Amino acid sequence: MDATERRIPRSVAYERQKHEYSGKKKTHTVKNNLVVDQQHQILFLSSTYPGSVHDKTLADEAGHDYPDETVLVADLGYQGYQPEHVSVLLPHKKPQNGELTEQQKQENIDLSQIRVPVEHVMAGVKRLNVVKEKIRLRFQNVRDQVMLIACGLHNLRTATRNT
Repeated sequence: MDATERRIPRSVAYERQKHEYSGKKKTHTVKNNLVVDQQHQILFLSSTYPGSVHDKTLADEAGHDYPDETVLVADLGYQGYQPEHVSVLLPHKKPQNGELTEQQKQENIDLSQIRVPVEHVMAGVKRLNVVKEKIRLRFQNVRDQVMLIACGLHNLRTATRNT
C-alpha cells in the first residue's frame, strides 16, 4: 500500500490553494492511494484527494475492505492505520536522539525490499505522461478517470507480460 501524488496547477482561490498544497512535494498536488499485490497488479485505487491530506487519513477515508488474513506492507505514512483482520507491517521509526538496533535496521531493509514492487507499479502507472506531468484538466472527476485509465493500462500491461 502506498500513496502517489500528481502535480496540478495552482488555484486562484486562496482556500483551495491551502487545501491542495502539499508540504512534502512543495507544490500543489492531488493524491491517490494504491493497493498492489505481489504480481504487480493494482487491486485498489482510491478516489482523488487534495495534496494536503495525509496518507493515513486517505486510507481511513477510502474504506477499502480487505480479505481476512491480509498482510499490508506500508511506509511510515500509515503509522496508526489498523483495519480489522489485517496485519500491517511498518518499518521501525528512529527514536528521537537515539539509534535503531542492528536487528531493526535489518528488518527495515527487508521491508523496503518487499515495498520496491509497489514503487515500480507507481512508476508503471506514470508511464502515461498525462499522469506524470502537471494535469491541467479541471472538469468534474476527470482527474479520477485519468488515474483509473492509467491503472487499467498498467494492469493490462502486466497481465499480458505474465501470460
